[in-house]
Amino acid sequence: MDSTPNIEVADDKNVITDIAFGVDDALLGKSLAKPLQRGIAMVIDAFFVLMLTHVSAIFWAFTAGLSIFKFGKKSEQKSWRIARYLLRFIGGFTVFVSVLVILNNTFNDDELLGNAGTGNAEIKVNSVDSLTNSIKFGAMALSLSNKLEQGDCDRACYHPLVEEMLDALIKLDAPTDEVYEFIDDNSTSLSMDSEQERLDYVAELYEYYQNALETTKSDQETTTVDASILEGQTPDAPTASTNKYYQARNEKTDSSKVNKTEKPVYSLLEFAKGIVSDLGLGFGWAALYFTAFPALWRGQTPGKRLMGIRVIQLDGTYMSAWDSFGRYGGYGAGFATGLLGFFQIYWDSNRQAIQDKISATVVIKGDL
Repeated sequence: MDSTPNIEVADDKNVITDIAFGVDDALLGKSLAKPLQRGIAMVIDAFFVLMLTHVSAIFWAFTAGLSIFKFGKKSEQKSWRIARYLLRFIGGFTVFVSVLVILNNTFNDDELLGNAGTGNAEIKVNSVDSLTNSIKFGAMALSLSNKLEQGDCDRACYHPLVEEMLDALIKLDAPTDEVYEFIDDNSTSLSMDSEQERLDYVAELYEYYQNALETTKSDQETTTVDASILEGQTPDAPTASTNKYYQARNEKTDSSKVNKTEKPVYSLLEFAKGIVSDLGLGFGWAALYFTAFPALWRGQTPGKRLMGIRVIQLDGTYMSAWDSFGRYGGYGAGFATGLLGFFQIYWDSNRQAIQDKISATVVIKGDL
């Protein structure tokens, strides 16, 4: 009886071989991670991702630079030597630029926040010459806040300071609408007998600011600045009726609230997509999170490390950066299948979710 001899077929990418479908013997009999463990690990990772959404891009650039440098240094094989040197150079250069940007932002902060009473005024400093006026404004705001906290500061007490603060805002070249908002917000913390008295005082401050602004512009016009340019930059006079100003402001606020009203989402899939959008799952910093950690920690993210589980490839090797990135792309496939790709771990023989099928991985307990 004739028998077909076993012929070893070389992996030349032209014929089917069993290399892509084989499971390393070291993995056979290993305990698989339970769905609950994987679910808790994913919740932990999602929590970290949500917190990192507010981290500056400079931090991610710094982290990416360190990761790239380590990837280039990880392999000591003679092959791909030029590529490894190139990765080291890119990683080191990225870290260098990130440090420069951090130092520049530290010593050249171009914004100053002044806090007076319960209101805040954010003034942008446009030149080095304005730094002195900014410091004076902050000192006056602090002095006014201290006096108001004492509880016995009447109009004769706070009015001179308020006028000085408005003069400082003019020197800082603050936008007119921000100055009006500053006056309106901080007037609520002043000692007033009635709401009408507060409105009258706000209108008085508007008039004082406008007159002082026109005087300053006029002085500049006669010295160094072209009169035609200043004419176009002179702000409009404030509304004669303070009540009309408040009415227009309230209408604007109400209209913005109406525009922000959204239709409720009742679909579970749409809800999941909304979470994905909020977490920033795309080809951005989230990709770095799910690519760098498994590559650096041998198949573990912070959530998986806390749960004592690990992603391993079917050939018994740990995941590289490219393998981790490919597996991360499988999360998008899971949402595209209506979440069924994730629930697949409940009936698959090796508890492979769709991202595991795509990347040829399994999630095990412990280590090899």
